[in-house]
Amino acid sequence: LVKRRFQVQLYVWRMLVFITLLAQLRLMWKLAIN
Repeated sequence: LVKRRFQVQLYVWRMLVFITLLAQLRLMWKLAIN
């Protein structure tokens, strides 16, 4: 039970990091265009 919970937290953390990096890349792209 604890192991599965840990895997879920790791998956959510990865998703958050991916979304944050994606947002930063989009922001840098907009700044590069302007």
